[in-house]
Amino acid sequence: MAWLGNKRVYVCSPFRGATANNTTYAHHALRDSLARDEAPISVQLLYSGEMPEDSVFDKDIPIPAGVAWLKSADLLAVYSDRGISE
Repeated sequence: MAWLGNKRVYVCSPFRGATANNTTYAHHALRDSLARDEAPISVQLLYSGEMPEDSVFDKDIPIPAGVAWLKSADLLAVYSDRGISE
């Protein structure tokens, strides 16, 4: 078995709007990255269930946390065939 995690990959995919469909799509993006023997992270999936959309935590805390993860990533993968969220 190959060692998973040859590269740390920060996965970006659309989230706002059709949240249920975009959550499913983000999970597919993670599986695609894992199939490439990468170690992916999707911060919108990690933090979205924890933060109410109308709270101060909506962007003030998750965005800097996501930037910290991005700085340690080897690759940035943008899954954009469903569009890009603001």
